Amino acid sequence: MSFPGSPQNRGRRNPLGTVPAYDLVAVLIISLLGQRLLPFAFFNTPDSDQLAGAAPSPPTVTDSMLFLTVHSLLVMASIYFIVIRRRGLRLSDLGIVLVSKTWIVRAAVAGIATVFISGLVIQVLRTMQEEPFHNPQIDIFVGGGPSFSNLLISLLVTGAIVPLTEEIAFRGLFYGWLRQHMSVAASVAISSAFFAFLHGVPFLIPIFALVGAILAFITEKSGSVLAATITHGVFNAFGVISLYTLMYRGAFEQAAG
Repeated sequence: MSFPGSPQNRGRRNPLGTVPAYDLVAVLIISLLGQRLLPFAFFNTPDSDQLAGAAPSPPTVTDSMLFLTVHSLLVMASIYFIVIRRRGLRLSDLGIVLVSKTWIVRAAVAGIATVFISGLVIQVLRTMQEEPFHNPQIDIFVGGGPSFSNLLISLLVTGAIVPLTEEIAFRGLFYGWLRQHMSVAASVAISSAFFAFLHGVPFLIPIFALVGAILAFITEKSGSVLAATITHGVFNAFGVISLYTLMYRGAFEQAAG
């Protein structure tokens, strides 16, 4: 199922192709500035322990999820005002179109498959790593403990808000723009590498690149970033649920002990 102006038809003429590259750079700069400056508002407020000279308290899950939500809104706003409204584009030009029920199922299945594929790649990477790998992203959730309320808010943000934002930005805007100037293979490769490096965890760059390629492929074939959002959301949600399941079983307490 394809739609006029959607990613599947981006080899044809699309108004997104007329958007100057510096608009994309402006969105990128705003996103990076948000990543660097917003944490000061959410995480760096001194508490009584810090004022007494003790080590700073780790950020709570609520603070971390609020940061991700605000950053997502900042990215979405920059895309809307700099690209969509300023250049007179439609949402469909960025691939924001509805998908069929068939693609909803396909996207969900692809999300589950991506979990297992990335898991196998991680195991291979670990065998090549001499020292144990520590994922700093896990610290966001582990510090709050196995709270059901933390699980719900984490699923909402990482399973819905963040995937939608990243798909509109990476697959809708960046991949869509590349498809107006390059082949599918080149667009997938460049957008996936970009997606991987911006996540900022060197050990996981191959994983994020793989996931980015899968999401770009789904966007290309389905004609909608919403299909890729479903895949991305299922992938993230599976990881969060698995992590909280391990916390409920005391896995991280055992590792710490």
